Amino acid sequence: MDHEVQQETGAVTVMGEETPTGRRDTMGDRLGFLIETIHPAGRGPYTYQEIADGTRQLPGPSVSHGTVQTIRLNNNPNPGIDSIRAIANFFGVTVGYLADGENADAIEQRIEERISRLREEMDKAAAADEFAQVLEDEQVKAAAFRLSGLSAGSMRSVTGLIKQLRKAEGLPDVKPRRRRPKES
Repeated sequence: MDHEVQQETGAVTVMGEETPTGRRDTMGDRLGFLIETIHPAGRGPYTYQEIADGTRQLPGPSVSHGTVQTIRLNNNPNPGIDSIRAIANFFGVTVGYLADGENADAIEQRIEERISRLREEMDKAAAADEFAQVLEDEQVKAAAFRLSGLSAGSMRSVTGLIKQLRKAEGLPDVKPRRRRPKES
């Protein structure tokens, strides 16, 4: 399974790019929110079959893909508690949230906050990967070592020269990403 569940909060640590908005009055609507929101980054939502398969990999009850589909489409107004429990377990939410929207606002807010934090972490990781790739270039490393020990004025001159050379070669200006202070 490609997602990690934090049992105490029901938050999921890997999910997709978009967070659906709007009121979710039915179990099918809440399941739709979970399907659209909670999935590994870089891919679309889980299919009904993947959800069913995932419930079989977890302890506790499992559910068929057909049951997932009928609940999602609001064609099953009264599914069994084991089906609800299996789906809730798969997505890391409470049975009460899925069944009757218990604490829905708080649970959905935690999911959305976690998505936001994970997006920030993914952006930082991408920046670190990009920086690491730049430093793999031996000429870049050699130039960086030669900059060591230069005065602030000399560093500004070198930076200006680099900007001019990049512009002359049709390359975009590159600004270093500033580190944000950690929030307390």
